[in-house]
Amino acid sequence: MTERAQAVEAGNDLYFLESAGVSSEIGLKYGEAFRSQLGEAVGRTNAALAGRYEAAQVEQAAKLMGESFSRNFPYLWDELEAIGAGGGILPADLQRHVFSAGIGKFPEDDGCTDVIFPRSEKGPLLGKTHDATSPGPGTAVVRLIRHTSMGTVLCVTRIDGLSTMTGMNEKGLAIGEASIHFHSVNKTGTIRNLLLRPVLHECSDVYEAVEFLAAHPPLSAGFHFAMVDASGNAAIVERSPTDQNVRWSKGEAIFCTNHAATPSVRALEKSRGPEGDRNSDARYENLKKLTGGTGFEFTLDSMKEILRFHGATGGICQHGDPEYKREQQLFYPLFTQRAFINIVKSGMLLVANGNPCHTDYLEFFLNARRGPFK
Repeated sequence: MTERAQAVEAGNDLYFLESAGVSSEIGLKYGEAFRSQLGEAVGRTNAALAGRYEAAQVEQAAKLMGESFSRNFPYLWDELEAIGAGGGILPADLQRHVFSAGIGKFPEDDGCTDVIFPRSEKGPLLGKTHDATSPGPGTAVVRLIRHTSMGTVLCVTRIDGLSTMTGMNEKGLAIGEASIHFHSVNKTGTIRNLLLRPVLHECSDVYEAVEFLAAHPPLSAGFHFAMVDASGNAAIVERSPTDQNVRWSKGEAIFCTNHAATPSVRALEKSRGPEGDRNSDARYENLKKLTGGTGFEFTLDSMKEILRFHGATGGICQHGDPEYKREQQLFYPLFTQRAFINIVKSGMLLVANGNPCHTDYLEFFLNARRGPFK
């Protein structure tokens, strides 16, 4: 009998799980390890869907998204089915949870900032904050996945194990995301958070990843995909459900907040509201000043300084807005829940499980000889 997988609690609502094998083995172990938390999350999602939509609408939308997902990423579909089996969750219930963001108009309250240093004393770095309109972080899982045929990936996911925030693979490719929103919809596309893991499983470098994203559009909303590889190639993909624009680094720092930096792409976006727009733009301007200053050194320490930067406006490390007294908006005020730094040459992922200004980074490793984390 296969030994049951055990998740290690690394911090408040932060877990680490290593799994290996084919997709069904990886999924089964994940479902067993997070049976309780995953069951609760799936129950909340299904109750929310039942209260918002007609059952036939939910079933049809989930069916169409599931067919597309299984066709495009069969290895992840096998893992998804096995997660349900391991967690004792009905397949339809789990699928509705995973694909819930594509059913109707489900707003997402995330923000996020991504910063890439194509070079540093530690090699290429990808730093990222994960921001939301509540200070308490949701459950996150650092996954070390040693897939028999799809390679090794170290990534951070939500409790479903598939929706990914950041991560890297054994080839030296790292990816992060930041939310942007467009009016367009692509019914043949994939929910945006479900695209990061396939990039890491199927791509070796930034060039392959850019081509992959061109062939796999998001279903709705949109994303910045921030990517760097071990050779120092770096790009930010501004991706809508119908179009893709790529900003390439020529060796300089490159970054994104929650609006496209390309004017023609920005013109197609939805507004985040006056405060949300100002917040995103102020963060971007601060990043330009921080990385463009005389004598600025591209080091791991300076990446950490950027991620914990506070300013009167446009802080990268966000703590809400004490002066804001009006009703909470969809994208404002924002709180930084976690911060991440991918160090691709050494295969190390740093995770600050809270605001990076006062939280030490935990270290997670692709290389098992160094241990899973410390």
